[in-house]
This record gives sequence, C-alpha cells and structure tokens, in this order.
Amino acid sequence: MRGSLPPSPCPAVVRDVEDIVATPLVSDTQHFGSVAILDSCTGCTTCRVLAPDIFLEARRTSRDPTIFTEVAGRPLRSMEEAEQVREAVMACPVHAVKWVKRPKALKARPLTEGYPKLLDENVYVGGPPSKKLFGGASYLIVGQGNKRGRNILVDTPDPEEALVDRVRALGGLDYIIFTHIDHVSLHRAWKEAFPNVQRVMHADDFNDDTQDFEIKLQGGKTARTADGGIHDAAPPLVCSLPGWEDELELIHGPGHTPGSIYVLYKEKFLCTGDSLHHSRAVGHLVGFRLQCWESWSRQQTSWRRLLRHSSAFSWVLPGHGEPHRFPTPGEARESLAAAIQWALGFPDGRTPSGRFRLWATTRVTSRRKWLRWLADNLVLPPGSRLAIPCYAGPAGAVLVGGGGPGSGLGAMLQSLCKIDRGTGVALGLTSFVLGVAVGVGWAGGGRRGARLSGG
Repeated sequence: MRGSLPPSPCPAVVRDVEDIVATPLVSDTQHFGSVAILDSCTGCTTCRVLAPDIFLEARRTSRDPTIFTEVAGRPLRSMEEAEQVREAVMACPVHAVKWVKRPKALKARPLTEGYPKLLDENVYVGGPPSKKLFGGASYLIVGQGNKRGRNILVDTPDPEEALVDRVRALGGLDYIIFTHIDHVSLHRAWKEAFPNVQRVMHADDFNDDTQDFEIKLQGGKTARTADGGIHDAAPPLVCSLPGWEDELELIHGPGHTPGSIYVLYKEKFLCTGDSLHHSRAVGHLVGFRLQCWESWSRQQTSWRRLLRHSSAFSWVLPGHGEPHRFPTPGEARESLAAAIQWALGFPDGRTPSGRFRLWATTRVTSRRKWLRWLADNLVLPPGSRLAIPCYAGPAGAVLVGGGGPGSGLGAMLQSLCKIDRGTGVALGLTSFVLGVAVGVGWAGGGRRGARLSGG
C-alpha cells in the first residue's frame, strides 16, 4: 500500500533562512509574499491544515527527506493564500514556518477572528490550532433540536475571551469531550468559562489532573456522571451522552493512548483525536506511527473494530493531521481498510512520550545535522524512526545510504537502543550527551535546511 510516489514539487534546499532573503523572488506576484519551512519541523501538520495548497506532506522521494512538510514550489498567488500562511506562521508550535517576504497589505488581526468557523451543517472548527496542545484542532457541534439545546466541544482551543464569547452566543456548552489525555491541558479554563459543562474522557486515560471530570467512560460501559446522571449498563463498544442519544456515539479506540476515543456525530462526522487522519501523499487514511504512545498493533485493532462498526461516516476530523471529506461513506470505509493494510508496513511497538519529547527538543533547538541524526537514531525506538521521511521509502526501503539505521554507526546505535529497552543505561547516556549537545546548539533554532515558496 506504500507504492511509488511522484517526485517532490519543491525547489532545491536553501542553506539557511538568512540566505533566503537574498534569493530572487518571482516578480509578477511577489507582493503576496513568500514563506519557508525550516527543518526544525516535527510534523504536527498544523500548517498543512491551515494552508493546504501551500504546505504539503513531505513525500518519500523528497530531495531533502528529513523535512516532514514541504512548501509548494511557487509564489503565493492571492491575499487569501497570504492570510492562510499568516495563520500558519502564528500557529506553528515550533516556529518552523517563517516569512521570507511578508506582503505589506497583510493586516494584523486576532487569530480568533472568524472562529468558530463553519465546516459543514452545524459542525464548526472550534478555534485556531492551540500552541499549548502542539497545534491540536478542536470541533464545535452546535445543538439543533436535541434535548439539551446546547453544544458539544470536542477537544479545546485556547480559551481566548473573544472565542469564549462567541461560543456563549451560540448557546454555551453542554459537554467537552476529550479524545485522549494529550489534549486536556486547557480543561480548567473552559470549565471556569462554562461552570455547568460536563467534561468527558475515557477512564483509561485519567490522571491526577482529570480526576474531577464529571463523566468517566468505563471500558465498554456507558458513561456515569459524578451525581449518577447516567444509568449504569453494559453496552458493547459504543455509548452516548444524555440528550444526544439519537445523534452521538462515543467509540473506544485505544492505541495512540489507552483511552483514545472516536466521536461519531450524525453517522457523518468522525472526530478521531490523534488516532486517524488523511494523507494526501499516500492517498488514504493513516495514523501516526512516530507519535504512537501506547501500541501500534492495538491501534490497528481499533481500526478493524471501527471498520466492522455498523455506523457510517464521511468526514474525518482529526486533532492532528489533515481532515478529509469523502464523497460517500463507502469510500471512507475503503480508505480505512487501506489504512489497516498500510499500517502493516511498520513494525509493532510504541514511542515512549519522554523519548519523543527529547527527540523533538533536539530537532527544534539545534541546527546541527549530526545532533539531529544522533537524536533520530539514539533516542527514538527503531520502529518509530521509520516514520521519519528520511528512513522509509516505498515498502519500507531505506532512502539514505551509508548513514542509514541498518549500517555502520547506525547499527551500533540500534544496539544501544536495544540495551536501553532492557536496562535503561543507554537512555541515560543518551540524555546526558544530548543534554550537553542541545545546550551547545540551542541558539541555532533549527534554521538550516529551509524550503522556499517563491524562490
């Protein structure tokens, strides 16, 4: 399922973002500006969602395959594209999207302007991607004729006052559904803004910070509120919420985290958290192997259960990754089946979140390629680093020779990773080496290897 892909449309790599300023721009449309992606990009996909015609998923045949995101090899063509790029620049959580030439006519305005943004029917994008949630998206379901007359927020945007006021004007909040533990850090601010809202999450993702949530989904059982507002029963995989029984299903889908859930609304809109998203480069639904915190095999099992589930869907709305609307539910199910086959191309396993943070910190803060190479090989488990573009090509073929993970020093580093799984010694040594190296490289800001639109 990971067949050959067409060559990258990107121009050649520019050595450094400072060099880009001196690069001549295409003259006929340069007043709309130009933008670059730096190789500090960690693949959170935020820019690709906000400006999908400008920012593209890095293809396996990219000329510089260590970049997760590429810039279309053309100038910006309109002020609308410039506005999209402006939002992407401001929303990137690792500051990997940079203006090379900012159009003078581009006006400063709040990022929350225009949000909640209507997506389809009564479903909205809840707010701008949240930097506090590493560029995570949220969705607002506006109640229309349900028994409660209020709304549901799936994950949360930043609680800016103007955005909170608009949500209040739309009827306030009935529930906030958290798709998984990664996306809960703003829950207290939204609870303060809407004291009567009930926060919902699966029990398998609970921690000390979420113990006061009003609704805890217990395995395959229905949810129960703190005051007993939901009856205790033993349904199968799915449950609903009071007042939304005819429209809403919550489906337990572990793998990314133990308590990850899908939110299915009107048998049309499927909010997937970080468990499932669409890839334009691959051509079907996929998952995040690099950011799989619990179990890649369990995530595939959840996809199989979702495929067997009787309910249909045509919209896939992820927390991270690109949303997509399929022409028919049948095509959506075919794409999910393709994702299951595609996932078999990666080995089972997971990425411990602490090791991912160490890897991401190194990539973001250092412009030294040798240091990032060490982080790729020494910090990430072998199965996880296959999800970095520079390591895997069609059918898992390694694209980078000599320094690839299966040869020379790469093999030695793989051995250290294996020791780490057994004893923890290698990870301690890695943390010390990378800690020193990151301190040395901190000022670099990951600026090398930028890609240019309009150069």
